[in-house]
Amino acid sequence: MMLFSFFISSCSQPVELSEKIEIEKTELRNIVLGPGCGANILDQCVPPNVTTLPFTLNNVDGYPGCSFEVSVTLSECSSGSFIMTYVGDFFLTTYNCPQYTIDLQNAINAGGTVLTDFILNFEKKLYNAFEIHYFNLNPLNCGSGQNRFFNWYLDACKQYCLRYIQSENQLIQTRGLSCGTGCCLRQSNLCKDPITGQIRQTTFYNLINQANCGTIYPDFGLIKCDAISLCALTCQ
Repeated sequence: MMLFSFFISSCSQPVELSEKIEIEKTELRNIVLGPGCGANILDQCVPPNVTTLPFTLNNVDGYPGCSFEVSVTLSECSSGSFIMTYVGDFFLTTYNCPQYTIDLQNAINAGGTVLTDFILNFEKKLYNAFEIHYFNLNPLNCGSGQNRFFNWYLDACKQYCLRYIQSENQLIQTRGLSCGTGCCLRQSNLCKDPITGQIRQTTFYNLINQANCGTIYPDFGLIKCDAISLCALTCQ
């Protein structure tokens, strides 16, 4: 799934902040939910109910007052008391958050595990924020007899290429590809406490295919990577 771009003059120069930053992020998941999973979003609901929608996330942990816009392909269906939402493509498209720009630049400057951990941790924050935002569009009370689940089939191992794009806004494009075998199922259950009004979010992670990271060298094609993260287990 997958992330990031920001306004910058060069990787060694101070960051020049911009209020609205255009981003391009590619994970190459397409309609396949994690190439190592053998799952296709078209097969999750009968009949298929797949749509791609934009969402603005104002609730990303650690970035108060910021907004992150994402494009999400999802499929949703009901089975008895369960409402199942399957998440396919997940792209960060724009954001308005100078602090995030600074944090990402610092991570790039540090490189290695610092950069890798930052990308993975921020990606997890986006997943959490999207689940809560989408749930709030049609909340369900705990104990109501209905349960909402989010299902993400993810590559167990990923590596990220960061590229400075020479364009009007001089972006950084981050592209994540599989760098090993295995599949991670992230499944979240959300409900609203009818008394406190607080959302209860419980998330489980399960390696449904054994992970073996570092066995595949990602093919970033003709893209020149200005920075590359480590190949890491990304079950989150």
